[in-house]
Amino acid sequence: MTGADGEKVSRRLGGPAAARAALREVKAIFAAAVGSGSLEMTPAGVLQTTALGLKKTPRGRWLDADELKALFEALDLNAILDGTARPQKLSETVRLGIALLYYLPVRSHSLVAAEWKEIDLDAARWTIPVSRLKLHRDDRVEARPFVVPLPGTAIAILRRLRELAEGNPFVLASPRPPAKPKTPPRHIAPKVLVRALSRLQESGRLALGSRFTLHDARRTWRTWAGELRVPFEVAEKSLAHVLPGIAATYAHADRVEERAEAADLVAAAFDRIRLGEAAKVTPIAAPRRR
Repeated sequence: MTGADGEKVSRRLGGPAAARAALREVKAIFAAAVGSGSLEMTPAGVLQTTALGLKKTPRGRWLDADELKALFEALDLNAILDGTARPQKLSETVRLGIALLYYLPVRSHSLVAAEWKEIDLDAARWTIPVSRLKLHRDDRVEARPFVVPLPGTAIAILRRLRELAEGNPFVLASPRPPAKPKTPPRHIAPKVLVRALSRLQESGRLALGSRFTLHDARRTWRTWAGELRVPFEVAEKSLAHVLPGIAATYAHADRVEERAEAADLVAAAFDRIRLGEAAKVTPIAAPRRR
């Protein structure tokens, strides 16, 4: 099959994830039959993911200082930001998109379709609409847009992306010209960033030992936030995670200002790595009193 960037790509069908999804559907069908009285008991009750070899193994991959430096060098991030970057096979838009996901702990689907109207660079805030947040269906009723604080380097990346967009309403504007006249502006295809990161590793330009994925960017940010002593609640809120236990019921404050402090702290650590300085940053000692 041909991808959005014109290259041939392969797609793996099936696999453990698909098998787990199929098993969930089968169990749900039989559970519905039991609930309606059509069956006395579900025959799918004996099917367990562990016994079938389908148990999901939690990922723990994150990038340390050396790996982050290698990633930023492969993306040529310093040169892009100072205006000295040379053309590469991967467009600047795609490379900046990957880098931005390390400075902002958001999900890639929230970024790919982001529009400039959501972003206020002067206020250093990006407001993600509910439609692009990962939420349970029942939670969408009372959900509110998620405000993402923007550290300095994220703002610099976004300013360059706005130049590259050339009036396109999307932050990650498709660098490909429209196929037909009067075609509405488009953003890059949803899987372009995923494939780009894979190609960087497969080509040997980014050889870090074990492979890592785009989603590992969020785990990297969260791990560094923990190392820098960002309070647990603030770090979890930064990833738009639901807090565990009773806190999920009562702790609904957005904590935007505290999340902004955490974003600046993690970004400063990444900047020092990216610019070749010692990655030592003063951790957050204690929450500010208000």
